[in-house]
Amino acid sequence: MAGLSIVVCLPPDSAADVVAALDRLMAPFEAYQGFAPERDQWEQWSIRGGSDGSGFRVLPGMEDDPRLIHDQPHGEQGPQPSLADMCAGGPRGLLDLAGPVAEAKIAAGRLWELFHQLRDEMPAVPPLEHFRTLPEHHVRYMPVGADPNDYPLVPNHNLTPALEQYRAQPLIQRLRAAPFFTAGVVHELPTCCRGSR
Repeated sequence: MAGLSIVVCLPPDSAADVVAALDRLMAPFEAYQGFAPERDQWEQWSIRGGSDGSGFRVLPGMEDDPRLIHDQPHGEQGPQPSLADMCAGGPRGLLDLAGPVAEAKIAAGRLWELFHQLRDEMPAVPPLEHFRTLPEHHVRYMPVGADPNDYPLVPNHNLTPALEQYRAQPLIQRLRAAPFFTAGVVHELPTCCRGSR
């Protein structure tokens, strides 16, 4: 479970002991309930988000509010100060929850406009599924000990090579290089969106 990020919403009365409240709320997700503590699914966890920009934006004027939650110290690296106007959490009234959503809508709209502009100038974009079905991305399905000649080729579950080919297309490269590209907005263009001539 390394690298798993979870957003936990706590009731206001949890402010006195955030760590204990998080421990209680995450307990139902522990994989080895009833076993020794060393088998706990949560081998370690920490409060993060303010120092790496993956947390929450703070509303202007609320940056110094003591109710904001900031990252816990990280091993040998020590304290992890939050980036300007960022935190790991806090009361809803201190967080800018609407700003990132509005910016994402604007970015998606600008990306969509750029796509429509580029699709008339550049070669059509086959979807990711096209690259997944290419013969070079197939592997032989073969149970252990079976004769390799008796089993068919099937699509490889490792998407990396196909995704690299998909992203190497000029139009996709231009979209991903756009200053308003947001990770995850363009992963695969649906068939209906491909350019045609």
